[in-house]
Amino acid sequence: MNTGRNLEERPLRQFSQTVQTDLRAMRSTAMSFEQQLEVFVRERPVAAVLSALGFGFVVARIFSRR
Repeated sequence: MNTGRNLEERPLRQFSQTVQTDLRAMRSTAMSFEQQLEVFVRERPVAAVLSALGFGFVVARIFSRR
């Protein structure tokens, strides 16, 4: 009976490991993007502010009720 339980747990364990690996990759990508964004803001603060305003305007237009 114990072997049947082990066979059931094996796919779950593999799925869990896959999810953990994917989460680590996503975290690494997010950290890299954050570092690139910080560099952009430090090098071009005016462009960063104007980009943020433009992005906010576009998002507001998309979600407006008209």
